Amino acid sequence: MRAFPFEFFTVERPFFEGKCESLIVPTPQGAYGIMAGHSDLVLAIAAGELKYREKGKEEFVRVAVMPGILTAKNGTVTILVEAAEIDRDIDLSRAQKQYEDAKIMFSKGDDHIRRLATAKMARALARLKVRSGLNK
Repeated sequence: MRAFPFEFFTVERPFFEGKCESLIVPTPQGAYGIMAGHSDLVLAIAAGELKYREKGKEEFVRVAVMPGILTAKNGTVTILVEAAEIDRDIDLSRAQKQYEDAKIMFSKGDDHIRRLATAKMARALARLKVRSGLNK
């Protein structure tokens, strides 16, 4: 299978740089797939599960991501997200507690607090989804 250059960054550090055969990103409209030869584009990335398959590998790498942006230009795909966490590094019980805490925060807050709580819930749900293996 053909591969393409893939650069994946969080605001804090590089996450992955190398060749990729397939990439699936969460967008506000749903999952979007990219393969070698894709046309140039810019996409908003939503909180959720991002999956990519490195060149020559069988399995997808599964990552919980926070919002960001994807650009594809001249065959190279670049992603910048607020945060990313690979599936094996996610603490399931901690993610569950963060989700429960955000629900309480949402129920007791004003509009500003509810918006913050919604973002916290989205992050926790993305982490739970990726770590628990849903939608493999």
